[in-house]
Amino acid sequence: MSCFRKYTKSVLKAVKKGLESLLNNTKALNQVIYPKATRFGCWGVLRGNRTAQVACVYDKKAEMNSLITKEACTTNENCTYYNGSTCLWNLCYAEQF
Repeated sequence: MSCFRKYTKSVLKAVKKGLESLLNNTKALNQVIYPKATRFGCWGVLRGNRTAQVACVYDKKAEMNSLITKEACTTNENCTYYNGSTCLWNLCYAEQF
């Protein structure tokens, strides 16, 4: 997944806009929350002409069966994909395996 955008104000505002656009991109968001993708790495660079580029690589490509339609977790009991997962900030987190 890669994102390239120009920004006119602060870098922090550019990051905020990038995350907001991620929320509107179902395919990209599905990859970010895909529970079988347990390893990832991201890279980013700011260029002198006020542009930013970020790319992330995941160990497994998301299946497009739309995990996004499920409700966000509110308790640890909602996190059933991996045993022992915990709910924090409405996302399920699995222990390192």
